[in-house]
Order: sequence, then structure tokens, then C-alpha cells
Amino acid sequence: MRKSYFSVSIYLPFEKPLIRRLLYSRILQYTLVFQRVKINSINVVIIFTLLAIYSMSDTDISLDDRI
Repeated sequence: MRKSYFSVSIYLPFEKPLIRRLLYSRILQYTLVFQRVKINSINVVIIFTLLAIYSMSDTDISLDDRI
């Protein structure tokens, strides 16, 4: 799961504002997930786990940037 996130973040290294980069990476990631995976109950659970991982990663990244 995180491999795809890093691959998407590599496409946008020139974006200086992290908020904009995170939004673009999230949109691209969600489109890729919905294209690859058909919406089922199990896949909905996977999408919620991805949301949790992204929320935790965003907080960690924002704290690192403030420091």
C-alpha cells in the first residue's frame, strides 16, 4: 500500500507546498484504487484502512515540517 503512495509522491517532487502535494497524491491514489478495485464490502474496509494510514502519515509529515 505504501509503495504506491511513494510512487505517487515521486511524480510530484517539485510541489513546494506539502498540502497541495498531499491533496494531489490522495486524489491520484483514490482514482487508482477505484480503477483497480471494484467496490465491495472488503474493498471498502481496505479503503478505510488507507484513509487511516494517510491521516497518520499526514500528521507525522506536518510535525516534521514544523520542526
